[in-house]
Amino acid sequence: MTDPISLADARLQLRLSEDDVAEDKLLTGYIAAAKRVCVSQTGFSFAEGAPRAPSADDLAVIAQAMLMMVAHWYENREDSEPQTNAVWLLGTIRGRSL
Repeated sequence: MTDPISLADARLQLRLSEDDVAEDKLLTGYIAAAKRVCVSQTGFSFAEGAPRAPSADDLAVIAQAMLMMVAHWYENREDSEPQTNAVWLLGTIRGRSL
C-alpha cells in the first residue's frame, strides 16, 4: 500500500508550485508525523500486506485528515493547539472492524 498522501498532494493543498522544492524536507516530515497520528488514532496499518488495512473509503478520510494536519502545521509552525478537526475526522473510523 502506498502512503495516503504524497508530497505532491501536500504541495497542492498548500498551493505551492511543483517546482517549489524549498519546503520539501519540512513537508516530508509533516507527512510522516501526520501518518503516525493516523495510525495511532485508527489502528490501521499502511504496510504492504497488513492485516488491518483501511478500506478505500477510510483511506479517503485518512488522506483528508493528513492534509488538514500538514496544512495546519505548515501555517502554524510554533507550538499550537492540537488539530482537533483532523483527530475528530479520524475518530469517525477508529475501531471499525474490517
